Amino acid sequence: MKAIPVTSAKEWVSIAYVEAIAAQVGLNIKNVRWDDGIDIEVGSNKAMFGNARFRNLYLPLQLKATENWEVKDGTIAFRLKASNYVQLRDSSFPPQYLVLYTLPHSRAHWIVHKPAASEFRHRAYFFSLDGQPELRKTATGKLRESRVVKVPAKNLLTAISLLRLYREACQESLSFGGVP
Repeated sequence: MKAIPVTSAKEWVSIAYVEAIAAQVGLNIKNVRWDDGIDIEVGSNKAMFGNARFRNLYLPLQLKATENWEVKDGTIAFRLKASNYVQLRDSSFPPQYLVLYTLPHSRAHWIVHKPAASEFRHRAYFFSLDGQPELRKTATGKLRESRVVKVPAKNLLTAISLLRLYREACQESLSFGGVP
């Protein structure tokens, strides 16, 4: 019997983390059946902010996980495939976010169990590519295969920051004529 591939395991841990923090603040999860670049959507159709009810408003998230990371000059450099870059860069409503989950190098340390707790290791960061520059084409006219994005280390994805992103999308929905 073979273990699941490490890339699948990394993805599952990052999804579990986002699901856990969403549950902590009462946000719902929609899993995408066919992954076209968006891995999970987070939101709610229940009244969360006073009597405001935002029906079917879900934040699209693309999750990536890596054990090859470091914070340098306040950012984490991550190489993103061109197709993912283009999709996340395209303006949309609600806004789309890249979520980068950073892992320890050893698979055995991704989740640590203690007598009184279990802990996810390390952290997740969010980044909007809206407004980032277009990908340049090669001399043959094709898009480059990837681009390095610099995810700000200050954009820590926590239960509170996820709720804030959702609240901002709800407020933006009102300005677009969304129905509370």
